[in-house]
Amino acid sequence: MAPSPTTSSIRVTHRTERSFASTILQGTLRLCRGYLISIPTVARGSIKLSPPSLSRCQVEVREICNIHIYDISLKEPSKPECRRRIYYIAGGSWQMPPGRQHWMTGAQLVQDLEDTEFSIVSVPLAQHTPAPKAWPQLLEVYEELMKLSATAGEKVIWAGDSSGGNLVLCLTIDALKTFPQVKAPDAVLAICPSIDLTRDNPQIQVVDSDEPILTMASIQQSAKAWAGEWNRKDPRLSPIFADLTMLKEKGVKVHGVTAGYDLLGPDGLLFRQKCQDVGVEGEWLEWDKQMHVFPLTWMFLHEGKEGLHWIVDVLARV
Repeated sequence: MAPSPTTSSIRVTHRTERSFASTILQGTLRLCRGYLISIPTVARGSIKLSPPSLSRCQVEVREICNIHIYDISLKEPSKPECRRRIYYIAGGSWQMPPGRQHWMTGAQLVQDLEDTEFSIVSVPLAQHTPAPKAWPQLLEVYEELMKLSATAGEKVIWAGDSSGGNLVLCLTIDALKTFPQVKAPDAVLAICPSIDLTRDNPQIQVVDSDEPILTMASIQQSAKAWAGEWNRKDPRLSPIFADLTMLKEKGVKVHGVTAGYDLLGPDGLLFRQKCQDVGVEGEWLEWDKQMHVFPLTWMFLHEGKEGLHWIVDVLARV
């Protein structure tokens, strides 16, 4: 379905269909709901990750400000010069390292987008480093990465899903004020992001009966773990409470994906409206009857593949 015609700064593509395979998967997941999210024991600091084998891509690791960065690019000799850099923070309730789906998605984007590298940022996790402890280091690595990309002449997109979508929004907004002299990213992409850690939106309860993965208990637990002693209305935790005018002033586009059967979806729609209210430009995919971070299911679901195609189309124009 084509984007809705609009004079708004936000361009929305709204889809409503659901495949039989998606219906069956969601029903099966609902039977296990509440048992799907298992919080692992993790090391302190930036975790050293073990990338899976990626057929056409290679992974190189570097360390910036004591944070491990994993750069996914096409294998030599076809590796092009990087002109577009995607810095990606994986979702996982601020408590889980990237999963196989994140690596595979990164590799696919590198193959589908010309002159692009996909860099997974292994951020400290909430078990040992909740937001009040992690924030100075996150700002430091953000600043350094943006300086490196500016020197290299790269276009930059900060992207993430779920809690990672929360982080790229909060980091970008805070960094634009903290480092006004540093070049702003060209865009932010938030896939089914966590927008309001208060979890006070009454529409969340409406979605609850259809949600196949997340539970009210899980999203409350993850918010509490990440927030630490900070008030959950702090804009470094909940971008819905942030001043978004700097995004417009700096020309940072905000792209997003929301799903109708996702507990985080209602807040995503509110954030999209707030972006529109202050004139922030961006493109958003709103897909009814889809589950949390459905574009990451592109390897086996039609809707996931369509969601990834939409992301490729949007990022190709950055």
